Amino acid sequence: MVDRLTIAEELLNALDEYTGACTVVIVSSDPKVPHGPGVAVKYGDKQYILTVAHVVRNEPDNQKIRILGKADAPFQLLKSKKELDNTIAKGTHRPKFSSATPITIVSRLSHDGDDVAALEVVNLHSFLPHTTLHNLSSQGNALATVDQVVTIFGFPGMLAKQYEHRTTGQRSWAAFPHVTMQTVKDLSTAPKSKDPTIHFITDFDYAEHEQLDPHGMSGCGAWSIPDASKTEIWTADKTQLLGIQVAYDRQANVLVFVRIDRVVHLLNG
Repeated sequence: MVDRLTIAEELLNALDEYTGACTVVIVSSDPKVPHGPGVAVKYGDKQYILTVAHVVRNEPDNQKIRILGKADAPFQLLKSKKELDNTIAKGTHRPKFSSATPITIVSRLSHDGDDVAALEVVNLHSFLPHTTLHNLSSQGNALATVDQVVTIFGFPGMLAKQYEHRTTGQRSWAAFPHVTMQTVKDLSTAPKSKDPTIHFITDFDYAEHEQLDPHGMSGCGAWSIPDASKTEIWTADKTQLLGIQVAYDRQANVLVFVRIDRVVHLLNG
């Protein structure tokens, strides 16, 4: 008989695969432009990549934007730069790549006051066949509440590594995802001047010996952990996208998110 801990672990693995499949990396054909995560969603009959304004502001030319979606393989999760360096040094790591793909961008939506942005795209699956569009229209009322545990999926810059393809000799960057479960905190604790109707914050506790710097994760999502109901079949897509990360307050060691209803307001124009 499978024990409950094993079942819980498998459910969380499935959740990681789902949220990861909805998460992309936004880059530019200009190597000097820094990368940033985004979340692929559908809302009504339109498709979007949600992110933060300061990520897409770095590349104003839509023709130069490239998107890395999920590779055709399970995610390779690493917990720290030390773990990445160790696996590379041992020669045991075989990264699975996805290509940086041009995508048709119809328009850009942004709200600099919230630092959130959305790229309206078309035919996303034609460009990114293994990327999943989370359905914002069907997720219902999504509210992050104090003491709620959420899962956060992103691509911090310190877990990026340059590789050389053995056959072609071409060099490219591969970004490895980082998944963390954190708790929503009372906004009054930090940082100041945040509006509870717009923002929520989570802690960023990290148990490993090497502290992970979340720089490069702005644009990733905070997701709810679906309940395993006895009367319904549990599926990872029942998670709710609760918000988009816009900042890291280093002094308070908290991640700052814009609530998803504010993002939906942006999509509604």
